[in-house]
Amino acid sequence: MSIGNTVSCAAAQDLVDICLELDILSTKTLSELGWDRSWSNSPDSRLPESVLISLWQEIDKHDKGRGLGLRIGQTINPNAKGLLASWVSQCSNLGEALEVFTNNLVLMNASENITVHRQDSLVSLTFNIGSKQQYPTIAIERSMSAVMAWAYSLTGNELTIEKAEFSFPEPDYAHQFKQIFGHSIRFNASSNRISIKAQALELPIVSSNSLVKGIIQSKASELLSDIQGTSSTQEKVKKRIEERIKSSEPVSTELISASLGMSRQTLYRKLKEESSDFKTLFDQIRKEEAAKQLDRGVSLSSLSLHLGFKETSGFYKAYKRWFGHSPKAVSRDQTKN
Repeated sequence: MSIGNTVSCAAAQDLVDICLELDILSTKTLSELGWDRSWSNSPDSRLPESVLISLWQEIDKHDKGRGLGLRIGQTINPNAKGLLASWVSQCSNLGEALEVFTNNLVLMNASENITVHRQDSLVSLTFNIGSKQQYPTIAIERSMSAVMAWAYSLTGNELTIEKAEFSFPEPDYAHQFKQIFGHSIRFNASSNRISIKAQALELPIVSSNSLVKGIIQSKASELLSDIQGTSSTQEKVKKRIEERIKSSEPVSTELISASLGMSRQTLYRKLKEESSDFKTLFDQIRKEEAAKQLDRGVSLSSLSLHLGFKETSGFYKAYKRWFGHSPKAVSRDQTKN
């Protein structure tokens, strides 16, 4: 899967939650758009970028000069952080946070890009989103507004904007831009850019924790490998199945394919291209987990539920097929020992 056609489920869910909170979209509208909240159950789940674009296009229909992009950007839910936002929150200062964020935006959306340029005492941030996609203007407004809101949330200090430029005509709600970006604003500019004093990058992050940052960074590196296609489809599927079994969540082709941002048919095809199939992978992981958990003395009934078997008898049959004997024999041996 190319990195340009999936986006973070967590980021999309955050957008949905804010729109519900601000009464911009209704649950009925979201249902009509095909939105499924279960997509965001896993922190590293992905969904097709087309779903996010449809969301933005629907929000744009409700905008009508209300400045919804700016309002959405200014609304932050600290409890709804995705992987990238969590990583940024553990950085030492705003400069490091900005570097991590801009270098790893692919974790959220590969179509979004922020270029940082430093000249003398000023730092400029230039925003671009989906030049070949159909994002409305309010999407870029949201991105620029959100950077301001997050900077305040992370440091407890409001950024002073030296200059703000926007590539679109001045809207009817221009006064809202002044409230967020100050009075040095220019519309119909060549790019979407904000400039701040370089010393602002030294502001400390109030939630900084180097140990937690290292853990999140390791997880992010794994996900980046997945997104950028350095992992095979088999490896991605096995990882998702293992995660769901570990957290006692149901496993199905529909759930796994959705978490990878592809249809069930596409998942079948990609696995077939690698001479594999979903049933075999699921069976293999169940077998490995069964052996591991029985060695730890887990009861047969608990293990059956843990592996997702509806009936204990189904687990017994599978175990005998895997190992050539009943799991009761292993359980009896452990009792003797």
